[in-house]
Amino acid sequence: QQRSKLKDILHSLTSQKDSLLDAALEDEAKFEKKVEEIEGASRQYHATADRLQLIPSTAKHAEGVDFEVSLKPHSEDGSSESLEAFASTCKTKLKPAL
Repeated sequence: QQRSKLKDILHSLTSQKDSLLDAALEDEAKFEKKVEEIEGASRQYHATADRLQLIPSTAKHAEGVDFEVSLKPHSEDGSSESLEAFASTCKTKLKPAL
């Protein structure tokens, strides 16, 4: 009886583990897709800024402002610091220069 109960518990835990693994893989795929979208937008931004002669900061229309942005989807410690730094850069550096 005890053995049967332990088998049931093991089966239940294995099912939970499999479900969590599936969910994690799905979340990872969604994350990677978003990263690809953001990187594409970043490439488009830089191409447009280059065409408008806004980058580098020494470009004709940049007037010394560094309009280049860098995106780091993964910070070293796993925090969202890089996203916060990007938002801060947009608000404090890019927006006022426009």
